[in-house]
Amino acid sequence: MPEPGKHLWRKRLAIALAVTVCAAAAIAGEVYREVNTTRLVTETTSTDKLAGELRIMQLSDIHVRDNSAQLASIVSQIRDAAPDLIVIAGDTLNTYNETLDPLQELFSQLAELGVPMYAVLGNHDHWSEELPQLLDLYARYGIKLIDNRHEVVTGGFGTFTLVGAGDAFTSHAHLAEALEGAPEGFRFLLTHAPEIAPQLEAADIDYAVCGHTHGGQVALPFIGALYAPGQGLFPKYSRGRYQVGKSTLYIDSGVGVTEPDVRFLVQSQIVLHIFRP
Repeated sequence: MPEPGKHLWRKRLAIALAVTVCAAAAIAGEVYREVNTTRLVTETTSTDKLAGELRIMQLSDIHVRDNSAQLASIVSQIRDAAPDLIVIAGDTLNTYNETLDPLQELFSQLAELGVPMYAVLGNHDHWSEELPQLLDLYARYGIKLIDNRHEVVTGGFGTFTLVGAGDAFTSHAHLAEALEGAPEGFRFLLTHAPEIAPQLEAADIDYAVCGHTHGGQVALPFIGALYAPGQGLFPKYSRGRYQVGKSTLYIDSGVGVTEPDVRFLVQSQIVLHIFRP
């Protein structure tokens, strides 16, 4: 007959193994869900520089996401949100791409919405041999590239200046150049990476958006992101709102991923920025 102590030890070990297996399965399921489903996040800001409500939809770090159901869900959420503009904050490509068909699928569906679309480039876009093909897709589907320039936009919200500043991570962002001749009033900056911060501190920008960090892709409760490219462990800028000089900087955790193909407590997302007078 087994000794009582040994029997208890085996029972505890079996329970511990069962709990470990269940926990691992739950985490794996959550990782899969966060990578393969995209949520809509809404950020609301008040301003006295607009005559009416302005709605801007931000997509960041698409990374040629090859999941038709996920892309269809993104388009559906954007349609329901009824934005005035769609902005794409770079890293639409991977450095190496087998096909750009998923981007054509996404852009063709977005173009059907009839919403003006703008984009800047990210570091992976610059590194990719497929950059010329991406630019062709942008032109085909009416997506305006605004790296280091601005455009005055008018609508029911009044008038504001949309500023594009490229990718600071690869030294392609020139904010002073983008602002040359820009009128006074509400200024919204579209850029790729939070490395724009030193330029942003001295600029007259009301609200800026970027991506690049993926929110770290992996975060822990009470700690936040573990790592971000260019910042290393426990990055200063990972996701959410930051105050940089006079500007609010919003960092989006983005749609796609780069290796490893993992997200944990940092779900794939798109962001609707609402500005109300």
